[in-house]
Amino acid sequence: MRFDDLRYFQAVVRYRSFSKAADSLYISQSALSKRIKALEEYLGGSLFVRKNNSAVVCTPFGDYISGYINNLSEDVNLLSTAADSYQLNHQRCIHLAIPFGAVDVKIIDAITKFEAGKRNFYVETYQKQHEAINEMLEFGQIDLAFAYRELIGKPSGYRATSLFQDPLVFVTSKANAEKLRVTDAVSFDDIKSERYCFPKEDASLYSFYLRVCKNIGFVPELTLSDVRIDIIRKYIEIGIRSTLMPQSSAARNFSEEHFSVINIVDAPILNFSMYESTGCREKTRDALVLDILKEYRKN
Repeated sequence: MRFDDLRYFQAVVRYRSFSKAADSLYISQSALSKRIKALEEYLGGSLFVRKNNSAVVCTPFGDYISGYINNLSEDVNLLSTAADSYQLNHQRCIHLAIPFGAVDVKIIDAITKFEAGKRNFYVETYQKQHEAINEMLEFGQIDLAFAYRELIGKPSGYRATSLFQDPLVFVTSKANAEKLRVTDAVSFDDIKSERYCFPKEDASLYSFYLRVCKNIGFVPELTLSDVRIDIIRKYIEIGIRSTLMPQSSAARNFSEEHFSVINIVDAPILNFSMYESTGCREKTRDALVLDILKEYRKN
């Protein structure tokens, strides 16, 4: 038996006609007859009989069952109302983490487009340092996370998908680039003597810059200030500092003509990845994952 069968029964009782009841329900008369027959088989007795004037009326069994069907139908309506009320007050949510200074525009576009217009759904976004994201992954506190794989451990219960490769680049003023006589690419040997200022929005990424320099074989001359990207921009603009950062971040923060973003031929490559929980599957989360992957597969 289906819940809709209750409505079908009530419509036939009300209109005393299968054709009129079918029209009121926006279904065919044959479909209505099949559902009434299925209900009769389920209940074990005939519910309707046709009179000489062609009117359809309840059998004695149908009359007896009618009160129960009406009560059950009211209960179904109450159930539907209660479910709608709960959904209005308990919105579905996807918990998502993204790192400071490494938020790719494609991710934001995919999330906002996906969330727009969806009833009882929203994305709870946490913008954190890689260290904090790593901890959230370890404790299974989020559904989706985006981070550089090289700065994250190997959390159990998550599947990592690489979205794009993000090599480190050298960022300096255009005047300093002309002084160094470089335009397209440099090696670390060419820029060892530069005075650096690394952004500290993300401690893990900052430590990564230092490790890269150490592995290459030099200690960068750094400002000891706890600086952020807006101050670094000014330092670079007036020509007293340079920096290293992932190519995607440099493209967002240093697009003006007075800055030069230069490839480093021997730079390490970071893998910007999506971490998807493999625990409880959720259709809405899976649909968002597909939308994000589509954004990166366009090119």
